[in-house]
Amino acid sequence: MKRFVCLAVAVGGLSTGVAVASATSTNAASDGGVHRAIIGGQPGSVNGVVKITTSNGTCTGSEVSVRVILTAGHCIYERGDRYKTNRRSFRVHLQYSHQTLRVARYFRFPGWGYDARGIIDNDGAVLILRKPNARERVLPIATAEPPAGTSVMITGYGVLSAGSTAPAPTPYYAYSTVQSYAFCSTNTQMSVDNLCVLDYPYYADTISGGDSGGPLLARAAAGNLFIAGINDTAVADDDPRYPQTFVRVDTYRQWILNKIQQWG
Repeated sequence: MKRFVCLAVAVGGLSTGVAVASATSTNAASDGGVHRAIIGGQPGSVNGVVKITTSNGTCTGSEVSVRVILTAGHCIYERGDRYKTNRRSFRVHLQYSHQTLRVARYFRFPGWGYDARGIIDNDGAVLILRKPNARERVLPIATAEPPAGTSVMITGYGVLSAGSTAPAPTPYYAYSTVQSYAFCSTNTQMSVDNLCVLDYPYYADTISGGDSGGPLLARAAAGNLFIAGINDTAVADDDPRYPQTFVRVDTYRQWILNKIQQWG
């Protein structure tokens, strides 16, 4: 699934990836387990990143507890508060354990909805698995926004080339850089609590259809990966010269933790 935005990009004020994110999580977590073997990306599994399939398409998500999966709200809902697909069609696929799990419930982020421009605000959601995943690979949640210049990882099950409609059979990942809010607000149609990334100055990779809901991953000073954002928008024509936007998860951290406490 994919939402599009396409604007002319002003190149002033761009950041290159030089910083290590300082935001950390109080959740228990491993290092995320990146195993080297997205358009412009390379195949490789990241522990905690999952594939979500429904009768309406493919999205990506991430495990934040034994039962709670983070993804994009537009993978579930559409304008008018209608569900895009029946809950019974949801499947969460865990590549590392070859499990396919069913979904019991889902909840969108508080304030989810379309603004006057037709852009979705607060475009996140959680899926509640029917039963706990005994072999979970939980990713922690950021406690603060990663600053401009932070090197980050984008990952997902999206298509691998512009114009393709077939999602990747395995997850792909690539590296990008968080850009300043001034640059992002000028060059994207993002909402206030979003951040954006751009692979500057290389323009080698971007997210695309099927990557929606996938995590934006940063690395803490201790070396562990954590979730800094949720992919909510792809760019038209899958052009890596345009920035990609993500919902900041630190803004919704307590709401997510409350769901984890409630559902396990």
